[in-house]
Amino acid sequence: HAFRAGRLLVNSQVPYVIVLGGTDMNVHLREPEKRAIMEKALARAGSIVAFNAELLRTLLEAMPAIARQKTFLAAQATRVSVTRPLPADRAQLVRAAFDLRDGERLLLLPAGLRPVKDVCFLASALATWHATDSSICLRIVGPALDAKYAEAARSELHALLPSRAVRYLGALPQPLLHAAMAEAVAVLNSSKSEGMCNSLLEAMLVGTPVLARANPGNAALLGRADAIGLLFETEAELVQRAEALLADAALGARLAQAAAAHIARHHSVQAETEGYRAALQHAL
Repeated sequence: HAFRAGRLLVNSQVPYVIVLGGTDMNVHLREPEKRAIMEKALARAGSIVAFNAELLRTLLEAMPAIARQKTFLAAQATRVSVTRPLPADRAQLVRAAFDLRDGERLLLLPAGLRPVKDVCFLASALATWHATDSSICLRIVGPALDAKYAEAARSELHALLPSRAVRYLGALPQPLLHAAMAEAVAVLNSSKSEGMCNSLLEAMLVGTPVLARANPGNAALLGRADAIGLLFETEAELVQRAEALLADAALGARLAQAAAAHIARHHSVQAETEGYRAALQHAL
């Protein structure tokens, strides 16, 4: 990350490559003190890697003299430990871990608790939806990365009724997270901004439909044609799109199939490896 790692690397005598985080370009770039550190770190970097063209465009507009000659695109690749459907015994283990009763349907929101992830954006709407369809259950999973925000978010989520509707479960081991993705009817993203959301990539590879907040990073990943995933602007639109998805098995199957093909074409380990090899060779 240009800011987080840049603080350590800015005085390094060893060649290094900076990989842009979404928060770098969408948040830290607007904060003068953090931007100053990013500029120093990026100026000394041998290469700069962006996950998508949107992050690269933002960087080049902000720091053209620093970045123009040494930027590389390398779309993230990912691996998962399961695909849908889960074997019945493993599905039962997941449902027990997530406190899901027979007939309840899992909407999964993987997100560390920090302001940009905005996990409470959806929670009230989904609790209200649960009041009319008690099968709907939102489970939020991820580490608490910002103590002040995490405390406020936990308090807000705890106040929602009924308690079965929305719960925060903390961080999970990756195998359990991937299994939960496979058991979920949809994987969500509520972030105010994203670079390239790894949990969406994982869910797409698992074979679970995704619904994501329409920020530039998510739009760059999913497109705006509803071909490989669904975008939403508001809480009400999320509920509307999720209801349509849950009511139409063919829609979910089409999205999952198209998403898996997209991952194979654009997010392969081989392509990512070649992108980083080129960046490292340039840095050295």
